[in-house]
Amino acid sequence: MSGALVTIMVAVSPSLGQTYTSIPFQILAASLGASFAFAAVKAVGISSFWLICFAAIVGVPFSYLLLSRQPFTILGLLTLLAFSNYVCIVFANSTNPLFDIPSTYLYKIITVSAVTLTFCVALNITLYPTFARQILQRQMFEIFRDFSILYSKIIISTIVVLPEDSKMKVEDGEIKEIRNIVMSKLAGLEPLMAFARVEPRLEGEFQIDKYRNLIQHIHRLLGRIECLRVSGGGKPMDATVQKVFSLHALGEARKELQATVRLLLYIFASVMITKQPLPATLPNASAARERLFEAFIAVIMNHVHKFGHPEGDPLEGIVPDDKEGVLATLNTEIWLRLLSFSACVREVSSELDELSEAMEDIFGKYPDFNSSHNETLADDGWLV
Repeated sequence: MSGALVTIMVAVSPSLGQTYTSIPFQILAASLGASFAFAAVKAVGISSFWLICFAAIVGVPFSYLLLSRQPFTILGLLTLLAFSNYVCIVFANSTNPLFDIPSTYLYKIITVSAVTLTFCVALNITLYPTFARQILQRQMFEIFRDFSILYSKIIISTIVVLPEDSKMKVEDGEIKEIRNIVMSKLAGLEPLMAFARVEPRLEGEFQIDKYRNLIQHIHRLLGRIECLRVSGGGKPMDATVQKVFSLHALGEARKELQATVRLLLYIFASVMITKQPLPATLPNASAARERLFEAFIAVIMNHVHKFGHPEGDPLEGIVPDDKEGVLATLNTEIWLRLLSFSACVREVSSELDELSEAMEDIFGKYPDFNSSHNETLADDGWLV
């Protein structure tokens, strides 16, 4: 039974690296638990009272290990299970003359546990290896995908003008739920990196430092997006603000920024799942955000100085014409909320561009075939 339990625990382990990391503790735990139980039986005999007292003594240190961090949790749990399994079976068969003596039964438990663990490891390696680095990359792909959904829902819930009967309306609770999902996935990345580090890899050693740097950028991006959500206030912007940002050049610049952010996240997710290099030229989120800011400044300047913009004045009837009136309006709660939201968008854009560099550090970039100075084009395999 003890061997079967350990076999199942190894067989269902999520990755080969975790198997490598935990198998010494599993063998040690099975041997320790059975050995302590054998010592208890030899010391006090088949006496339920004294066996319980001995179990209490053994249980204190291993219960403490059970509450500690991995991999000592496995050591504590399996040691206690092996101890109880040995004692219960020996006690139940105390009157069975055909049952093995305690020392022979101990030998069988240790031997069976070692053989079954070795078999499971061999099976895991040869037939169906699940590598921690693949699970890690899959998790990071899902995180980038969730980032795209999260950012889109924040924009839809704040700045986008939607019809009254639209099914695209988003509540703040829905956004928080996606954020919590991303946070839970991020929490599981560090153990996966530790498991990936000990796995065999033909391409070379796992780049744990580069992945850790990338994950730090992902944590910062999550923080920036959370600031964006909070600055939005959990409700749509004022109708006048939504109207202004949906018209003319300002609306086009806003759509360009949103498309750039989503495209970058899509590229990151695709690269993470395919492990292919980044495109030679990536969209720049900071530049798109600056174009939106410049378009907003141009609208204000046109409104104050009456330059006669061919697309008209979207602020007409919303903001006073004089400079003092414009400044007073921009200092109201409605527009300050917009400016705060805009500042958070700038931070999200900057962090995305830094993420591009961290991704390039791991996966590289395809050569720019438009560059006359690019010598890598001589390599026939650059398109593969």
